[in-house]
Amino acid sequence: MMLKALSQLEAGNTEAAIGLVSDAVKHFESCRYTCTGKQTGGSHEPVQVEAELCYLPGLLFLYGAALLTNDHVTLFRLLPTNLSSSFSRGISSATADLMVYCKAVLLSSKSVAPQPTHHEQNGADEGTTIVSISEEWDSLVAAASCTYGVDLASDSQSRMPQGGEHHSDPQQEERPQRSWSRMLFVALWKTFCLDKISCMPTWMELSDSCPPGTLLRSSCLSLLGALYVQEGLDKDPNKAFQLFQRATDAGDARGMFNLGLCYGNGTGVDKDLTQAIQLWRRSADAGNTRAMLKLAVCYRHGWGVCRDSKQSIFFLQRAADGGDASAQGNLGVCYKNGEGVDCDIKRAVSLWTMASDSGNATAMNNLGVCYKTANGVDEDVKRGVSLYMRAAAAGSSEGMYNLAVCYQTGDGVDTDINQAISLFSKAADAGDSDAMVELGMCYYNGTGVDINLRRAVSLFQQATDAGHSEAMFNLGTCYENGSGVDKDTARAVSLYWSATDSGCEDAMAALGMCFQKGRGVTKDIRMAVALYRLAAAGEHAVAHKRLNILLISCIE
Repeated sequence: MMLKALSQLEAGNTEAAIGLVSDAVKHFESCRYTCTGKQTGGSHEPVQVEAELCYLPGLLFLYGAALLTNDHVTLFRLLPTNLSSSFSRGISSATADLMVYCKAVLLSSKSVAPQPTHHEQNGADEGTTIVSISEEWDSLVAAASCTYGVDLASDSQSRMPQGGEHHSDPQQEERPQRSWSRMLFVALWKTFCLDKISCMPTWMELSDSCPPGTLLRSSCLSLLGALYVQEGLDKDPNKAFQLFQRATDAGDARGMFNLGLCYGNGTGVDKDLTQAIQLWRRSADAGNTRAMLKLAVCYRHGWGVCRDSKQSIFFLQRAADGGDASAQGNLGVCYKNGEGVDCDIKRAVSLWTMASDSGNATAMNNLGVCYKTANGVDEDVKRGVSLYMRAAAAGSSEGMYNLAVCYQTGDGVDTDINQAISLFSKAADAGDSDAMVELGMCYYNGTGVDINLRRAVSLFQQATDAGHSEAMFNLGTCYENGSGVDKDTARAVSLYWSATDSGCEDAMAALGMCFQKGRGVTKDIRMAVALYRLAAAGEHAVAHKRLNILLISCIE
């Protein structure tokens, strides 16, 4: 039914599309469908599953249809009652942004005042990779504002553009305003509700039909480039580079940033870090906070420029002032550790609070640590755990790990080893080496799971490959004792040495015992004493005890 509605909308039969989508939404609002799932015991029981994936696209489609046909009553009947509840369901930021976009265009083109009860939220990717689809929303909303001639930030009243006011091409002037608006909505709907491939021709058609020189045109080109680099199954770096170049030539700041990444990574063009830096500067001068953040990273590490901590902080501060949550989070780390600035934990907490409010998962986790440990704020364990929960839900592996520890120890929550195991597993799958070690120990000792030494060894090996010193020690112990692997004392000694070089006191004590007993190495009491002393200096109780016994035996 939804695909039929889409076909009707593309054909210009908006009323027919509305009818189809209205029926679908009413159906999804009033029913749930039943499927069967295999239970642990092998039996099958009906499982109630809300038709969320069908319901939300239908609702979004109805928003767009109401928007395009000036049906204010339908749109504002749906928007206040569903927008907030949709966020509480945990829908994707891209879907939420589509709702916000529909409202933004409505406010920029119709005589409707904003309603204060709406709860709007806009998520953005925090990395410095090629811009993905969900990051283009600020550009697209600004593009709609530019094309309509309205400043959304200061004016929500109707000011439809007059003929010829913004268009120099007579053919463009004659094109109905609704034509590209409908095309834009179709492209958005295809992008988020269908698949990335089917939307690409629509984006290309839209970029070709937009008024020349408008931000919407350059934004479409930049977004298309992102599709060809990341999203499209027909990945074409050369095509992406050409599109980013066109967007850059049109003055698009995101296009400049992405073109810089192409030069920096050698995507579709020979690698040229100097050219990349120049493009990021242009993008930063045009107000792109991601370019500012990228420049901050370059100055911090000396990539393509002379290493300069002051310049790094300068660009990081500019990006943070521009509202970039990732920059705020990174600047908070600088203030916590005194990197390039004076150490100021309260300033760090302030920055992490701002970044957390903007949805930055890493900042949520860092802020949670502050509340759990009373660092820069009064101790509030429950708030700390709550922040860990938010961070974990937002995909932070550190948040998952910290929350798992809380469930494991009953700190701020009721002890729940099953929940802890689940979170350790998710964090480990996300690449968190601490979680790999903890989960490995659970399998090694049978804590919350059946003992599985091979699984434990596998997890220790993964964490070892990531440079985790405790994992090296644990894996060395497995090889020394033949737990989950064939016994190999030489391999154990090698792992103990690696862990010792990383400062692991347990490994120092274990290596000391190897030299004391001659296990996997030539017996050497002096080396054993030296290693025990090194571990004992860190208040390692076992090493201290072994050292005293060894010294007494030597005297005797």
